[in-house]
Amino acid sequence: MDPIFSKKLKGVSIDSYYEKGWSDKINPLYSPWLERKGSFDVSVTQWEHSDQGFENKWSGERFHQKRIVKFKFKRTTHLYIGPPVAGVTQTQYCYKDGDDKCIIMMTVEMDGIPYSDVFAVEVRWAARRVGTNDISIDAGVFVNFIKSSMFASKIKSGTLIETKPIHLDLFEEIRTVLISDDTTGALAGSGEAEEEAESEQSSEAVVEEIVDIQAQTESPWSQFSTMLMSLPKPAKVIALGMTSFFVMRLLFRKPDPALAELSRQVEDLGKEVNEIKAMLESVLEAVGDGRCKT
Repeated sequence: MDPIFSKKLKGVSIDSYYEKGWSDKINPLYSPWLERKGSFDVSVTQWEHSDQGFENKWSGERFHQKRIVKFKFKRTTHLYIGPPVAGVTQTQYCYKDGDDKCIIMMTVEMDGIPYSDVFAVEVRWAARRVGTNDISIDAGVFVNFIKSSMFASKIKSGTLIETKPIHLDLFEEIRTVLISDDTTGALAGSGEAEEEAESEQSSEAVVEEIVDIQAQTESPWSQFSTMLMSLPKPAKVIALGMTSFFVMRLLFRKPDPALAELSRQVEDLGKEVNEIKAMLESVLEAVGDGRCKT
């Protein structure tokens, strides 16, 4: 996975981190945070529990808890392909090992954007106890390509660039909640970003910037391919048929009579030049042999 951030929180236990940041038992955090970032139709299910564990298909790991998060956002890109509203479905997994470790995995799938069926985003937050009273949190992201795509490198680079500020923002949200309940003041100076400060961006920026990057860097043919692939299947079949028809017409169209006549004249001229050349060569040979007298 590619790293997003590595943080340390002082005076915080794994239990407190889980209860305040992820459990949603008393004061839900995730749903209000999404709404503040501009999302709507937000739904967050209760955590399901299983002794056998829920398998994350990408990593193969089993987690004791699972929940589904769904929301929509209004697209802001200027590339008018697809519907104006896009949807996101996150399958979140949680594994908590007492007060020593808490792992959160997210499988993020999208619809309503170009190439949404090509990839999914896997995000992992790993929190571990450090010493007696502190915890460290490492977050990473992996772009999982379900299908092959000529734009794979652009999708990946755009996702990596835009994922970091979103999850840094979520980290600060959790940290703020922990600070508000901190009576010792130990958290006041902890968790500061080791990375350079970056502007805050809403959750839809992950997918919207990918589209923007493609629009700025792709050739007209690539942009046409993007539009074609985003069409519904029936429209895609019709568009492919029409495209094939026009391509075949270009390849096998009848030659222009004027062009054919010009080609014939050029060919005749070439023959005449060759004849003149041969005649000159004969004259030069005769002069050399002394057969041509003035």
